[in-house]
Amino acid sequence: MKRKFLLLLGGGLLLAVALLVFCGSSCNKTERELKAYLRGIPALQISRLGNSLLINGEVETPPEMLRITHAANSVNSTSGNGVRVINLARMSESARSRLVQKIQDEIGSTAITVHFLNESILLEGTARHDFEADRTVEIVRILLADSKVPETDGLPLGYRKPAGSAVGSPVWGVVNIVDMLRVAPRGSAFSIRPGKSSH
Repeated sequence: MKRKFLLLLGGGLLLAVALLVFCGSSCNKTERELKAYLRGIPALQISRLGNSLLINGEVETPPEMLRITHAANSVNSTSGNGVRVINLARMSESARSRLVQKIQDEIGSTAITVHFLNESILLEGTARHDFEADRTVEIVRILLADSKVPETDGLPLGYRKPAGSAVGSPVWGVVNIVDMLRVAPRGSAFSIRPGKSSH
């Protein structure tokens, strides 16, 4: 009985060691590939956290943010690799301020305000008519037009892009657009547009 117990215990330890070595090797490989794929983004940190990889840091542009998100989602959507990526990267405050100012300048209306709320761009204020309100939302979309799903060049071998993320198609999932604009009718009262959110 004692011998059987020792054999079972030894077999369990060998299996645990084998699984640990396999996962460690897989994590190391994914870590190297992610670092190579994201090497052009300064101030980005990729580190090990148990059997997961942690992406952390502040980025300066929406395209950089999207590239990170795309890489993390691609690894996480690939079953059987045994590696999970935790993405804590975010746009820096200076990058948010520059983007908001650029949008505000293009809109050219002091009655419409733009600001960040968490990971969303919030549009508030009063447009003179529906055309100006629609134009405002379209300006934000145009300025985010560089945020496209990156080409698969350099994406870690064996990983697939997440479903619904066609290469080269605009993606609003990194920075959401929340439209809370009011439209001034010809009279003196204001009307509020139905709440819309683009992502």
